[in-house]
Amino acid sequence: MNLREKVISNEKYITLETTPPKLPTFNGILEKIEKSGAYKYVDGFSTTDSPLSQMKYNSIIAAFKLQQKFNLPAIATMSM
Repeated sequence: MNLREKVISNEKYITLETTPPKLPTFNGILEKIEKSGAYKYVDGFSTTDSPLSQMKYNSIIAAFKLQQKFNLPAIATMSM
C-alpha cells in the first residue's frame, strides 16, 4: 500500500523529515539517505522550508529530488 492509499484509508504511515542544508546542493542528503538505506523503511519524505527563517535549499526542489531518486512521494512544507 503506498502513502496516498494509507492516508486515504486512515492507515499509519512513516515519513522521513529532511531539512535542506545551507548549501546550493541537496546531493549530500540524498547520498546519506541512500547509504543508510532509510528509504527502504519509509512510505515517503517530508522536507522543511527555512526553519527559524534561515536561508536554506528550496524544499520544493528538495522534495522533487527525493521523489526522483527514491521513487517515493515527498511533502514539501512551506513557511508563511
